[in-house]
Amino acid sequence: MGIGYLLIGQSSNWAQVLVGLAISGIGSGIIMPNMSVWLSSAVPDNLRGRALGGLSTAMFLGQFLSPIVTQPLTKTMGLSGTYALTGGILVIIALGFAVFKSQVRSLTRSRAV
Repeated sequence: MGIGYLLIGQSSNWAQVLVGLAISGIGSGIIMPNMSVWLSSAVPDNLRGRALGGLSTAMFLGQFLSPIVTQPLTKTMGLSGTYALTGGILVIIALGFAVFKSQVRSLTRSRAV
C-alpha cells in the first residue's frame, strides 16, 4: 500500500495515478483477509466474534476519520504531498513489522531448540 501511495504522490499524469491505485489496492486486498485470519487464529474461540467485530470497527473508524485527519495535511502540503507522506509512513511501518517478525521468529526458534 505504501509503495502505491508513494507512486500516487509522485505521479504527474493519470496513468501513473492508476498504477499507484492498483498497487495500493492490491496491498489493501492482501492485508484485509490476512488480518482476519491472523486474528481468528490468535484469539480463543469464545472471543473470536468480539475480536473480529473490533477489527471491523477499527477499519471503518479509520475510513471515517481519514478525511478528517488528512484535510489539514492536504491544505498544508497539497494532495500529492499528503499521499507521499502517507506512503512513506506506511513503508516505514511495513519495514518495522518485517524486522519485528524476523526477531519474533528467531526468538521462537531459539526457545524451541
